[in-house]
Amino acid sequence: MKQDNPSPKTPIISQRLPEWLKDITFQSSNEIFEPLPNASHHKDSPNQWIDIDGMNLAEPLERYMERDPYPIPSIADREGYYDQDRHFDWWLSGLQDFLGVQRALKKHGTELSESSALLEMGCASARMLRHVAFQGNGCEAWGCDINLRHVEWIRNYLPPSIKIFQNTILPNLPLEDRYFDAVTAFSVFTHIDDFELAWLAEIRRILKPGGIAYLSIHGENCWSNLGPEIPVYNALLRMSKEIQGWGKITPEFFQQKLPRDKTVFAWNTARNYNTNVFHSTDYIQNCWGRFFEVLEIIPSGHTYQDVVVLRKPTRLK
Repeated sequence: MKQDNPSPKTPIISQRLPEWLKDITFQSSNEIFEPLPNASHHKDSPNQWIDIDGMNLAEPLERYMERDPYPIPSIADREGYYDQDRHFDWWLSGLQDFLGVQRALKKHGTELSESSALLEMGCASARMLRHVAFQGNGCEAWGCDINLRHVEWIRNYLPPSIKIFQNTILPNLPLEDRYFDAVTAFSVFTHIDDFELAWLAEIRRILKPGGIAYLSIHGENCWSNLGPEIPVYNALLRMSKEIQGWGKITPEFFQQKLPRDKTVFAWNTARNYNTNVFHSTDYIQNCWGRFFEVLEIIPSGHTYQDVVVLRKPTRLK
């Protein structure tokens, strides 16, 4: 059903959240949603920066837009992706990441189809997940996010064929063993510290043998390219304090080698979702490789972040 002019709705979010729940999940405002018209309304925007020619589309762009007639979220509901009224870039960036997932799956021997299922962890308001649903050849699209407002946005404005739920910071998903052909996560493991390996084990549990995980990280390539044009660089500079054993966070600090194989920057101003994590290639091979076969690490596979492509073994070794 085409929704060129979607009606605003109020998300169902509790106003009296228990204190214990605030430690393991995240729930933003209960303000009314202000969805925007679908992507085709924004395609001629002067604020469109993404190079469409460089996306190597298999079909004319109009075909992709025709299959997705649903609204897109306002800037406030986009998890920080593409402000400055770059609405079409937000939609294009999701398509770009979806095509990257498709290419990786095909390269490693599988493709999305009506007999397959994909889960996106940290799907936000379905920037990439909507393309799985509309461009994925009938693939079953699942998503989860720590922020209930994002879950509510999807529930209100995208079709019920997309299965969506809220998760917590705890590595436990209410999903079947060996159900998914692929699991994706963009800007998720860049913020996971304490439960990182348990989350990898959980992804391994829900993947079919031979299934693929496509996870973005702050890798060594990302570290070496940090600069003022990258938001995380500016956020870390604002820490502007001495860190024991590292010295002061300055531009010169980022010109050095990654300080540790797993380098974690943490803020004490939030109860969760409060870290930025960087991983070395050795760490990915030695730690993540205990759960999966590490197929490849794609430099700048997701904007400035690198992407790790993993395969669940078909049998125990």
